Formats: sequence, C-alpha cells, structure tokens
Amino acid sequence: MKLVLAVLLTGVATSYAQPSVPHPNTRVRAGPRVGINRTSFVGDGVRDLFSPDTRTGFQAGGFAMVEFTDYVGFEAGLCYTQKGAPFTVFLPEDVAVEYDYIQFAMLPIGRAPIGESVRLRGLLGPTVSANVRTKGEVVGGGSVNLLDFGLMLGAGIEVVTSAGAFVFDARYELGLRTVYECTSDQCHHDVRNEVFMIGGGFAL
Repeated sequence: MKLVLAVLLTGVATSYAQPSVPHPNTRVRAGPRVGINRTSFVGDGVRDLFSPDTRTGFQAGGFAMVEFTDYVGFEAGLCYTQKGAPFTVFLPEDVAVEYDYIQFAMLPIGRAPIGESVRLRGLLGPTVSANVRTKGEVVGGGSVNLLDFGLMLGAGIEVVTSAGAFVFDARYELGLRTVYECTSDQCHHDVRNEVFMIGGGFAL
C-alpha cells in the first residue's frame, strides 16, 4: 500500500514539476481491460465483529485514455467487477456475502516517462458502481444499496508500441458508502467494500 502511494505521488508530482509538452493533437486510445480482484469488507468495528475473510474475483470491461500531454492524462473505465467476502457472525460456519457490480471509474492520470516507449503512471479518482448481483443475506436485517461510491488509486506502467499501448497496474479501491441500509438495530451500520486489483489492458 505504501509503495502504491509512493509511486502514485511521484507520478503526479512529476506531471506538474516537468514542463508540459503538448501533443500536436490530443490522443485518445481505447480497448479492453481484465484483472483479478482480492476483496473484503472494512468499516467501524467490522474486523472485530465479523472477522471478514477475502474473496477472489475478477473484473472485465473496457477503458479509454485521453493523453493531454506527455505527463497528464485521463482514463474512463466501465467494467463488470466482483466484490464481497465470507465472514463469521457468531455462527459455526462462515457466511459468504457476494456483490457484483457494473462499475464506472473516472481517473486523472499523472505520468513519468522513463524511456521512449515506457511510462510510469499514477492514478486517483472516484468510482460509481451499480449492484447487479447479490448472494447471501444481510445479518440482522437490511436492504442492499443498489449504488456504491468509492475512491480508487493505483500505479503501474504503460508500454507504447506501434500497435497500441499496453497498460499494467495495481489498484486499491475503498468504498465510501455502506453496502446496505439497516432496517433494525441488530445489523451493523458501517460495512464498506475494499478491493485490491491487479490488471492490464490494451488500447489502440
């Protein structure tokens, strides 16, 4: 986590510290992206009360990159992503709660070129996710929120070739909204998604 933050801040700082070299024309690239998720739950007292484990899932979708300069860009992504985790609630067996979403991410990007075709990249921005699948019940009563909001940060590399741009990165997403609304005092009021992601894509 500290390494991701360090690379992210380095990339963003470099994008402002270096003189901007504008492209003759702003370049737009787009293509598919896939990755692996390692997900769990966080929140006030969640780890003490529920002892959440982790769920391994996937993400798949597409993304578009806009290159404003050699150092500054923007990425928008739309994907199907799996979240949730098994947890223990004073029961003999774990309860598996899984949430799948269609997620839209809006991510400003800072870049640091380290060669003619390789650039370090850092990104930070908001996500909006619509719940499309729920497995498992909310303990104590409650209804699943159909919309989730999060903050995503990450770091990685871009390799630009004559065929297109290959992107590889690691990302962390923290949910900003509880995944469900309580209907009784027996359920926990602050359970949010947490996601570690490793993925890559190719953009023409």
